[in-house]
Amino acid sequence: MDPTLIPVLFLRLEGPLQAWGVQSRHRVRDTAPEPSRSGVIGLIACCEGRRRGEPLDDLAALRMAVRVDRPGVLWRDYHTVGAKIGVLTAQRRVKTTATTGEIETLLSQRHYLCDASFLVALTGPPEVLDRIEEKLKDPVWPPFLGRKSCPPATHIFAGRAHFPSLVEALQGTPWQPRLPGVDEPPERLRCIVECEPDEPGARIQFDRPVSFAEPRRMQPRYIREIHIDTPPVGKQTQPTYGRSYPRRMNYRTVAWAERRRRRGKEDRFLCVFCGMPSAITHHITYRHARHEPLHELRSVCRRCHDAVTMLESERGMGLDRVDPLAPEWRDLILAKRAEIDASRAGRRDPEHHRR
Repeated sequence: MDPTLIPVLFLRLEGPLQAWGVQSRHRVRDTAPEPSRSGVIGLIACCEGRRRGEPLDDLAALRMAVRVDRPGVLWRDYHTVGAKIGVLTAQRRVKTTATTGEIETLLSQRHYLCDASFLVALTGPPEVLDRIEEKLKDPVWPPFLGRKSCPPATHIFAGRAHFPSLVEALQGTPWQPRLPGVDEPPERLRCIVECEPDEPGARIQFDRPVSFAEPRRMQPRYIREIHIDTPPVGKQTQPTYGRSYPRRMNYRTVAWAERRRRRGKEDRFLCVFCGMPSAITHHITYRHARHEPLHELRSVCRRCHDAVTMLESERGMGLDRVDPLAPEWRDLILAKRAEIDASRAGRRDPEHHRR
């Protein structure tokens, strides 16, 4: 391989809403017009399952460039927090208005980018890029685009290649329309590239994270804005992911109704975990979806099914799921059942809403 080439990993950040705050303070939550470094590092850390206080030294070695394929539309959301529950003061007391004594609601304005699309190019040590690629394909926690209310609309990992520089990587990657044959490519694309302080057009931005633990600490970095000719239009390609997801099931077929009846009859229409009357037939694997044998099904009650589903969701499980009869899952299911019971009891308690 040419030693002058550097490894580049691409991320496609596209979704209905995105928010990349760099100066968010108190009641005004802004967004930058393109993904910030802290937002991209936070996304990667989320996929790796890092806690807020864990170090970010290995990710600090990455260099980043962003190409704005679709700038999107800036939206503002009038947001309220703490309605009927209240927000806490520094002394951990519920805020109330001085005149009426009613519970105070916190008002905020949150800004979003609507229908935007960005191509992020990262370069760094190959072993770090290898790990990032693996976790983007199989994330520990679901990634989001700046805020948890902003899920991605497409796969985030968008490929990997070698280029002489990050700018040439952005120039050499095809532009992807949202609707092929309908969207017309712009003549030029805006790019944000990390640079040295003495380069022409360099400006400073405080979005290089040192730690996400409270209080968050950021360091400055230098960036410059350039414009490149729009690359040729390419097809939307999706990478092959290490995790397989179950195909969508159709639970209204006669065949499924018969399998469910037979499974329930063998289990005496009782939950195989707790012995309560069963209401749901659970898959322990989707590898034979639509043609599953009876030994891949379990009869469970609704509460046990909720607990099992929560465990599967937290672990991002694919085709193979939780088996309520397996001894290694018993304590985890019991803990989730207790968590569900406590949550539901709290919602029924009128005192819960006064705290």
